[in-house]
Amino acid sequence: MLHGLGDVDTFKTFKAGQFPYLMGYNEPNLVSQSNLDPNHACDVWKQTMLPLRGGGTQIVSPSVSNGDTAWMDTFLSACGGVQGAGIDIMAVHVYSTSVQYAQEWISSYDKYGLPIWVTEIACMDFSYQSSCADPAAFAGEMSAWLKGRGNIVAPFIMAGDTGNVDARNALVSGNSVTPVFSAWYN
Repeated sequence: MLHGLGDVDTFKTFKAGQFPYLMGYNEPNLVSQSNLDPNHACDVWKQTMLPLRGGGTQIVSPSVSNGDTAWMDTFLSACGGVQGAGIDIMAVHVYSTSVQYAQEWISSYDKYGLPIWVTEIACMDFSYQSSCADPAAFAGEMSAWLKGRGNIVAPFIMAGDTGNVDARNALVSGNSVTPVFSAWYN
């Protein structure tokens, strides 16, 4: 993953076809993550990611977090759309205590007309204003909904040490799977 500008030199050593997938910036819309201006991000993208497309390598979009399609729209406009950016798959991060909000946020990416990877999802609110009453129930509802959509290529769920994500969303605890794991993979 091209997490942010600090990874550019590493990506310049890669060759098209070396990897099946290359992912774009991690939450460039957030100050606490990549924190990139979408226009500058496009300029760097064209020099770093576009040369790596092809030869079997698919390019996955930057992963913006929670409802910020404005960042993605500006980025894509600067790059000449999804085709100009060379994007094959859209990626999104979703953190919400509301199944409805999570579904709406993921659905907002339908407008780009590409398969979607939900590369992070958990039942939590980073504003810490609300909590998730039942992470396993959230996972079960979201899992069923995601499986029913034809354009969701792969949901990636938080596992193990989740850092600043509510630990109740973890898939494993010690050597055992959690109820959240069972809900996602049932």
